[in-house]
Amino acid sequence: MSKMLKNIGMVIILGGILFLAYTLFFPGEDPAETADVETVEVEDGLITMLRELESMTISRDIFSDRIFESLVDFSVPIPEEPVGRENPFAPTEESS
Repeated sequence: MSKMLKNIGMVIILGGILFLAYTLFFPGEDPAETADVETVEVEDGLITMLRELESMTISRDIFSDRIFESLVDFSVPIPEEPVGRENPFAPTEESS
């Protein structure tokens, strides 16, 4: 065997050993487990928020307050506009 083939074989074997050592000493997190934990945390937060909202009560006394009654409506009425064509994408007589 030539010296070059021996060197290539040694590099491949050394790379394999390094890869195995890395995977044994630095195991990666399982993305499925991480997603499950995050989903549970979000669900717990939503359930807690829902319970807080359900326990809230709003007093109707605000509507009889003089400050609320002094509010002024500044809305502007929207005038009626003429309706255009039934199908705006249909070809016109001019484009025929």
